[in-house]
Amino acid sequence: MNQPYPIDCETEEDCPIAVAGKEKNMVKTLKFVHAIIYFFSIFLVVAAMNKKYPIDCETQEDCPVAEAGKVICYEKKCWRLLF
Repeated sequence: MNQPYPIDCETEEDCPIAVAGKEKNMVKTLKFVHAIIYFFSIFLVVAAMNKKYPIDCETQEDCPVAEAGKVICYEKKCWRLLF
């Protein structure tokens, strides 16, 4: 019997941790938690980079020069683009 854990047991009744499906649910839960953390970390980075924007502007020249990305004047506000 191929067991995922080094436990001495003969049947699945002897090994409640090795029941099929429990490992799959745990893996799915960990993947979901990882995806949520990843999504929110990207969101927080973008929010932190744009915290000093929007600035009022009339033309492109009114917007400051950014260290990273590009700043554009759109609908009379300066917005930072990250690409």
